Amino acid sequence: MEPVRRGPFNTFESAISAEYVTVSNSGAYSSSTVSGANTRRYHALLAAPLMNPRGTFVVLSALEEVLDVAGGRHYLSTHEYPGAVFPEGYRHIKTFEMEPLPTFVYEVNGVVLTKTVAMGPDEATVVVAYELDTKRDDVILEVRPLCAFRERHTLTEANQAADMSAGKRGDWVHFMPYKGLPVLKMSFGGEFGATADWYRRTQYRRDRERGYSGQEDLVSPGAFRAPLEAGKPVYLVATLEENAPGGAAILKAAEAFALEWTKPARRFPALATGLAAGMRDFLVQKGSEVGILRGLPWHAEWARHAMMALPGFLALGRFIEAQSVLATWAKRGRGGLLPRFVDDHGQKGRRTSRGRCGFSRRWKNSSSTRRTTNGSGRTSSLS
Repeated sequence: MEPVRRGPFNTFESAISAEYVTVSNSGAYSSSTVSGANTRRYHALLAAPLMNPRGTFVVLSALEEVLDVAGGRHYLSTHEYPGAVFPEGYRHIKTFEMEPLPTFVYEVNGVVLTKTVAMGPDEATVVVAYELDTKRDDVILEVRPLCAFRERHTLTEANQAADMSAGKRGDWVHFMPYKGLPVLKMSFGGEFGATADWYRRTQYRRDRERGYSGQEDLVSPGAFRAPLEAGKPVYLVATLEENAPGGAAILKAAEAFALEWTKPARRFPALATGLAAGMRDFLVQKGSEVGILRGLPWHAEWARHAMMALPGFLALGRFIEAQSVLATWAKRGRGGLLPRFVDDHGQKGRRTSRGRCGFSRRWKNSSSTRRTTNGSGRTSSLS
């Protein structure tokens, strides 16, 4: 199946009409519009589930990106504020592709830059790779992280409690504005200037259209700055992990992880390849539990929807994942009933019979499929 390409974009509305999401097995995710402007409180460059406090938190909301070409500053990022869209970096996007990883191609005055976003396959780490495709020696990239540090269903305002200082430890910048939340560690192939500030009244258009509050203040600890050289990518790595590999290693692992999911689908019609790519984004592992999300970026696990999704996993030969999901829901059940859902805080909904029939059927299909595959090399019917 040919990759879906979008761009260029002549209007802000067209640039925010398409959204992307990419996830890790840990449940951490990165999601936004193709323009880079967040239109929902759930959008984030890095959001991750935490155990203490429990919940999924938007940590790194977005980036302010500026390409300096021969002393002229050109914004690549896009944000919406009350009554204004600024900057309008979406106008520089030539193309966007989702597979195997979200990839943007920008052109500014004849200078072409490729940006790729990747999640570490098993950790709360995001990498943004920037590669200059034009031979120039007068191009500098400036990247400023804009952070939220709040539970994903809420919003934050500028406040006196935030510690806006950032510390440099080796190649990493550490930022922890609020006690009780994890440290955000960031690295970039250049220098860091600790020019902290609040970016106030960022607008989330889709939230407002749904009748919710759609305004937030984001805190920035400073900005990174690095010269670019054609063919030599620089990597912004942002992580909540104690230790994280380098940007190049994470990017390679993320691409391999994405392609590995689509390989079995190639024996099916072309549509299956696209479905397989989407399925990997809904599978999450938290400790010993394996689940399927009802939807992204704001839904958690629901029993009925997980059972509906399992035949697709079996069709692609993802037997271990399917049986792990069933085993997880089996542990959650009581008296033959399954909880309707499990939320971000680990709280279970009331137990009902709605998912029970689907559970019994999928368990039978999973077992028979494993036996048929192991014995004859063919996959049984998944009806």
